[in-house]
Amino acid sequence: MKTHKTIAFIFALILLSGCVDRNEYAYKYESNPTFGWGYAEFFGKFYSRYDINKNVLSLSLFTDSLKVNDKGNLTGFGQYLFFEDIFLNEGDTILPDGVYNSSDNYHEFTFTPGSEYENDGLKYTIGAYMVFVEKDASKSKLQLIKEGSFTVNSIGSKQSINCTLILDNDSVIHGKFTAPLPYLDESANASLNVRKRKVNVQEFLK
Repeated sequence: MKTHKTIAFIFALILLSGCVDRNEYAYKYESNPTFGWGYAEFFGKFYSRYDINKNVLSLSLFTDSLKVNDKGNLTGFGQYLFFEDIFLNEGDTILPDGVYNSSDNYHEFTFTPGSEYENDGLKYTIGAYMVFVEKDASKSKLQLIKEGSFTVNSIGSKQSINCTLILDNDSVIHGKFTAPLPYLDESANASLNVRKRKVNVQEFLK
């Protein structure tokens, strides 16, 4: 009789285990990051050779505990948000206040979504993406931004940036940044067709 009760108890546990929401055990990434520092890079009419006569700017935002070493590698842990191509009016050299939307049309107040391509066996990313740098390195990853928007508001010497972004795994990021934003003038390199990224993310490409 005791054997029958034991078997029934084990069977009940198996049934209950089937009702557990497996998502409860999925690794949770921060979906509402606050970015504490960052910088923008101005490249002028970088794509004028393709008859795209808009000024181009890149934007990098980091959460507080994330740093970049002298080799361009991310250290610490947190989130790194990168917009490679933000298109501005010809007269703008910094981000004017307004709403910026993801698009492939190269119009002002748009940014290019993220995509990936392969060349000689190496993977590269272009456009916009988010890097999650976790304490457990095996959980660190790069996610492309497939669509979304961000809003810029100037507040004295600070710029406020609030974004709603949809990643390529369909998760949604609501991020915010309010701080002085340094602008680096890289437009002299535009005529040389040179545009070297300051942060290396190759290790996060799977």
